[in-house]
Amino acid sequence: MPFGSIARLAMSLLYTALGAALLFTNALKDRITEHRMLFGGLLLGYGLVRLFMWWRGYKAQRGEKE
Repeated sequence: MPFGSIARLAMSLLYTALGAALLFTNALKDRITEHRMLFGGLLLGYGLVRLFMWWRGYKAQRGEKE
């Protein structure tokens, strides 16, 4: 797997994990006090969209090589 693909996957997982942490835990509660649910939802959604786009590109790339 090329470095670019690994980096896209890693960032997608990072956004998803940070969004889930904001939504479902008390992580960073002292720093992010207002609009916490909004930020968490946006990060979680963005991470999932990026993850879907990475998966679709990965499948297409594998299909071209096989």
